[in-house]
Amino acid sequence: MPITFKPQFYLIIGVVFFIAIIVAVAATYKPPPPEEPITPVDEPVVTPPPEMFTYTLKAGIGVASIKVTNQNTGAIATFMPQDLPAAYNFKNGETLTFTVTPQAGYRFNYWSLGDGTIPSSATSYTIKPVTHLVIEAHFLMINPIG
Repeated sequence: MPITFKPQFYLIIGVVFFIAIIVAVAATYKPPPPEEPITPVDEPVVTPPPEMFTYTLKAGIGVASIKVTNQNTGAIATFMPQDLPAAYNFKNGETLTFTVTPQAGYRFNYWSLGDGTIPSSATSYTIKPVTHLVIEAHFLMINPIG
């Protein structure tokens, strides 16, 4: 007489096989390493800007004078060619106007800042710097000799 199995037997065998697979997988499972604790980042320290800045004024050949007017204090400084380059101190937040007068035979070309930018080609240039400043006046000869 052949051996016959009831459907419940197959269900029990299936459950036992499934449990054996779960146990085998669990035995070989390695959890990931624990995450590093998150350390809070300190807020950046905001340093207030200094109270005083310095601008350095330069000019090429062709300058007759450069007048610097501090719009906040009304102070005016005039620089002649023999005075250049010149350094001048100003307070943070002050507005400065630079006005150039070219020598005869020259015309004003443009202003340049120490970072290479050319902010203006007008003879007067106003700026409210927030750092030390290098500003230079550039000229072109109108009537070259020869």
